[in-house]
Amino acid sequence: MRSTDNLGFLRTVAPDGIHNCDDIATNWTYGGQIMARDYFDDYIQAIRREHANAVMKHPDFCEAMLDPESRISWADAESSIKRHNAKSKEYADNVLMEEMAEACAAISAGDKDHAKQELAQVCAVAIRMMHRLDATE
Repeated sequence: MRSTDNLGFLRTVAPDGIHNCDDIATNWTYGGQIMARDYFDDYIQAIRREHANAVMKHPDFCEAMLDPESRISWADAESSIKRHNAKSKEYADNVLMEEMAEACAAISAGDKDHAKQELAQVCAVAIRMMHRLDATE
């Protein structure tokens, strides 16, 4: 087994021969243990269910991606969160907030492709948090 950074900030322990995201589409890892596809599928089903409920409850979703009256500088928030995370242990909530700040900073900068990548990373962190909750039962 070797360590790979091909998922951006997510570090996963990959068996030899796995070189990119496509290679691990059926097996994800958490803490060095393979997360079986059925777990992953359960999490995706839960996300789909919640998404459908949210669309029914709030069909118009929102006025804009970011509040134009907000005094938050997402680029500054991203830098601040990254500085904090660099000097502390890794905690799921900090990783989640870092990815969300990166996504909002990319949206603010008008970088749609980067924002979508960061939002996918937000989802990946949420899935890993779901798995961690299951692993601690």
